[in-house]
Amino acid sequence: MSDFINLRNKIQTNRQELLQKQEALFIASRTLERYQEELIRKAKKEKPDKKTDKKKADTSGKPFLSKIPIQKTDLKGSPIKEGPIFGDPIKLDKKLNELTKVKNNFLTEITTIESQLVDFYQQFWALASPQNMVENWDAKFPIILMPIRIETRFLTYDNDPKKYLGVRFIPDDIFVVTHETILTSDENEAGKNYWSKIGDPENDRLTNYKKEWRVLNSLYGSNRAAYIVLKTKPLNWPADDSEAIPSDLQYPPFTLSKDNSWSLPARSYVVPDKFVVRLQNGTDVIERESKPVHAYPLILGPDPNSEEDLFEEDEDGNLSMDGRIRWLYDFDAAVANGMAVKIEITNAQYNSGFDKITVLGLRLSADQHHSQQLLEGLVDSHHYGQNGFGIVPQGTPTNNSKDKPSGYSQLRQDPTFSFQTEQESPLIGPLDISNKFEWKDGQWLAYGLGIGVDTFAHTYFANHTDRIEATAMNEALWHGTLGYYFKHMLVTWNTLSNDTLSISDIANLKEFFTAYISGRGPLPAIRVGNQPYGVLPITAYSKMVWENADSVPKKLQPVLNFFKESWRRKLGNVKTTSQGSDNWQQDFLDILGLQSGSVEYYNRLGIGPLVYYMYLKQTPNNADLWLDNQVIQSSQTNASINNLISDADLLFKNTRASMLSWFPFQSRIKNGIVTQDPISEEISLSNDYIAYLSDPSNIEIIIQEYIDQNLYDGSLLYGMLRHSLLLIVWEILWKKFHGGEWIEKELLNTEIEEACKAVWYQYINTKERSELISYIKEDSTYVDYTTSLKKLSHESLGSIPTERLERLLSEHLDLCSYRYDAWQTGLVDYKLQKMRTSTPNGCYLGAYGWVLNVRKDPPRTVVPNSQIPSLFTNDNEIHKLTFDAGNAGFIHAPSIAQATTSAVLREGYLSKGKEQMQVDLTSRRVRLAKEIIQGIQNGQELAALLGYRFERSLHDKSGNGLELDKYIYELRTKLPLVTRKENDAMENFEANQVVHGLDLLKLL
Repeated sequence: MSDFINLRNKIQTNRQELLQKQEALFIASRTLERYQEELIRKAKKEKPDKKTDKKKADTSGKPFLSKIPIQKTDLKGSPIKEGPIFGDPIKLDKKLNELTKVKNNFLTEITTIESQLVDFYQQFWALASPQNMVENWDAKFPIILMPIRIETRFLTYDNDPKKYLGVRFIPDDIFVVTHETILTSDENEAGKNYWSKIGDPENDRLTNYKKEWRVLNSLYGSNRAAYIVLKTKPLNWPADDSEAIPSDLQYPPFTLSKDNSWSLPARSYVVPDKFVVRLQNGTDVIERESKPVHAYPLILGPDPNSEEDLFEEDEDGNLSMDGRIRWLYDFDAAVANGMAVKIEITNAQYNSGFDKITVLGLRLSADQHHSQQLLEGLVDSHHYGQNGFGIVPQGTPTNNSKDKPSGYSQLRQDPTFSFQTEQESPLIGPLDISNKFEWKDGQWLAYGLGIGVDTFAHTYFANHTDRIEATAMNEALWHGTLGYYFKHMLVTWNTLSNDTLSISDIANLKEFFTAYISGRGPLPAIRVGNQPYGVLPITAYSKMVWENADSVPKKLQPVLNFFKESWRRKLGNVKTTSQGSDNWQQDFLDILGLQSGSVEYYNRLGIGPLVYYMYLKQTPNNADLWLDNQVIQSSQTNASINNLISDADLLFKNTRASMLSWFPFQSRIKNGIVTQDPISEEISLSNDYIAYLSDPSNIEIIIQEYIDQNLYDGSLLYGMLRHSLLLIVWEILWKKFHGGEWIEKELLNTEIEEACKAVWYQYINTKERSELISYIKEDSTYVDYTTSLKKLSHESLGSIPTERLERLLSEHLDLCSYRYDAWQTGLVDYKLQKMRTSTPNGCYLGAYGWVLNVRKDPPRTVVPNSQIPSLFTNDNEIHKLTFDAGNAGFIHAPSIAQATTSAVLREGYLSKGKEQMQVDLTSRRVRLAKEIIQGIQNGQELAALLGYRFERSLHDKSGNGLELDKYIYELRTKLPLVTRKENDAMENFEANQVVHGLDLLKLL
């Protein structure tokens, strides 16, 4: 353990030192280039041409001197004290030699550090395998796993009888950093100009802020603009906007600069040190480790500072690139760099393939605190990078449509919103553990990941309230849904007693449900550029261990384990793209059309045994015999359940729910779900019944509405919220007049049930009405209910649009029915929050990916030697050429629109049969079709357009002794095109001027 920690610390220290030296080398190289360029100019006796230099800097692939001098600095970052030296070639040459020595020294130091790192890594990986190393990690910190793309290929080699499987790892977008921390001179000047103009006394400061932000945003985009503003903010800028702005602003020292906006290659600082690949086919499992990934950072694209050409060919015509990115296109290089593995497999495995390939990589050389810093740096890099970073609220469109652009497109078009996010007050504040369930989404994300909340202070939608809204909806509906079920339906049917779930158990379950169970997950989704990512806490569910204090999850997990098998059996009915259906196109469209939650709602009536018994008493049937049979069947059913889950305390036998008789039919709820108006992502309730229900002064009206059946609103959500309120009111009154807990009786005033002392709403119609209303208002259950309602209305979060309300309702109802996965995730969220209580900051980093049903492609067809063109022969040697018989080839089209149409038609041609979908898509035919379409759009008749085209063809074909024009008039007579109004007589037809094209087609 101590060796592991010591070596890990040495690796972390050396990597940080390596980055510092690399940055110093970068600055040295840039400064050296300036002096070299100026020396060349002096030798040629040329004057600096700013326009030409600027153009070259913008168009070449390498850094170029854009201004002379841009920034006269030495390598320590302080201004050059000896003054301008560009006018003196001797001093210039001397300085050039000095800089060259400094650069070479940095290169030597970097080589030394890299050599030390290699030595440390060798010692580190000699300690144990990755599977054993992970045991040294502290279990109090979660592992953040980011997705990687997996590429596979079955491999064979000449003169090698063995078979192999190649697995390559490609980092996803979230790994890739393109943000550059060093500003150009132009960016620095633009930032200083921004701050200087804000203090313009002609307008108020906020107006200046917005005006100058639009200018900066148009030049650099909102993300880079925010970074420029951050890096150039004056040191003496007042903390409070009410304070006066100093006349002499002191800007941060601009000691590091670059000449080009692109000066660094795409890279990653968080790629795992090692990957483990697991191949699975049935019960057979193979595990292999990759070689260590020592590159820090891992280069993912061409380097603009490369002294050689970015792309060049060797003598054999093979593409040669920077050795640091060779792994991207050379599989053997990827294996050597740890970004791929080549696994020897048997002939049987080669032929049968694998059911599942799983890849897991961990950054074992970084501890929880260093990993936290890497993750925070990654988020900042994406935040200020070209494409940006943000939280994705529920309901955000991920693709452009004719009705609405994607969320990403909307952001890029809205400088006002970017100003509010980037330049105004932080969107979220520090984490107050005592007020956890009032946190915004950005606070929950920081808490879950274990990073500083300041990282998301200016992140898009960090102040969104998805989790608050979900919690509020669960609280508001609990009493009418799950709360009612647990209290009134899971009781022994004939005694109305509860042997297991006490009132305190139900209260604890409610607290757990509202705190941890959510249909949208505990953490918000994020985006990097236009790529969304879900953030989901997971664990090995079968290995979860609970302490005695974890009373609810300890009782809940066995129940979930029982339902797990049933849930998994249902998974087989879910459509996937790998099912091999004959109608796979329709299956794919069905998958794309799936909703995240329920979109239609039905009700089905059920009656209890006593109601049915009383009904049978009025008929010739033997009611007592039926009731006895129901009791026997119910006992047998519940006994079998209890045998399966003997350790579960939340299910029990002879419950009222198990004795219900359901009608065989159901009816769809056709009234509005949340409103009678069309739902919208922008418009809130026109009839704000949520505020109406949360107002204590309306209690009497709501109760009277129940008596008179005069609904305030006919939507499903209103009815369910009102039902929860009425149940709360009745329980409060029952406790006041009778004490204890009220359990609803199935029948009132019958021989089966004892007479009810009073119908519940009659209490309100007593002379003590005003006192009862006051009593209800002060009850904590009622206060909690109205508080949750206010979180769904304008009083707390602002007016929530109706489409968001419908999603919230859908998620809650789904949690009450089939969303087993959400309950299981709630257990993990409980574990995560408990973990974060003791260790609020810190995490580990890794990567994951998997692919299913990896099979070898069918053998390709070998081209006969006689058909091989001479192009593929060399010195009479005939190369083996193959082709895929199922490959339909490429479509070469002059436009995107034509290529899209061609692709659609070709798919129909291949799947539906060549005879049915054989369409000529030559450019000439497409051009003629477009001309006809344009003619119709201009008001011409299709028959006339076709006629004109036919007559023109006859005319064009005439010549060389062939005369076709003579047939045109005769055809016009036989197939005339005439136009007339509806009331014109037959003899008023106009003279024919063109052949009727449609009639001609019908005739042919």
